[in-house]
Amino acid sequence: TLASARLFGKESAARAIAPIVSPDWLEANAADQQVVIIDIRSAAQYDKGHIAGAVNVPMAEWVVSTDGLTLELPSDAALRTLLTRSGITASSHVVIVNRTETDFSRADPTRVAWTCILAGVKNTAVLDGGHNRWVNEKRALTTEKPVTRTTPFTGAIDRSSVVTKRELLSRIG
Repeated sequence: TLASARLFGKESAARAIAPIVSPDWLEANAADQQVVIIDIRSAAQYDKGHIAGAVNVPMAEWVVSTDGLTLELPSDAALRTLLTRSGITASSHVVIVNRTETDFSRADPTRVAWTCILAGVKNTAVLDGGHNRWVNEKRALTTEKPVTRTTPFTGAIDRSSVVTKRELLSRIG
């Protein structure tokens, strides 16, 4: 569709990072000032050990419930606040990390990445294999929490890829 072409078509050629990055890539690039690692696991899971430099922003903070619908996008103002608090700017290279035991835990990082992309953070990726692969490959973990840079987020939020229930119903049949 035109909306997905806007998100993943021509603009994807301008990406500085791939949409899925390997643990090798993350380990080699984690110290780059543009890289922001977002760990969307629960605070309890994060506190037991996470990738060095990762900021904990649990999945529940990326979604809201509206009119009985769950997993809805937060308002533009709430999204800007969340991105600011997370240390994300429009020019950041964001890598989303989650666990990978269930279908939901494997899908959630993609949902968060899409949210970042529609917020104007074009260089957003998912860690291939997530936290589980990182651990299985015996890569280093820490319990140290990073200091987050909180530059106000000013990216252009573009919700043109979002289809409402009303739009969907109008096209059926």
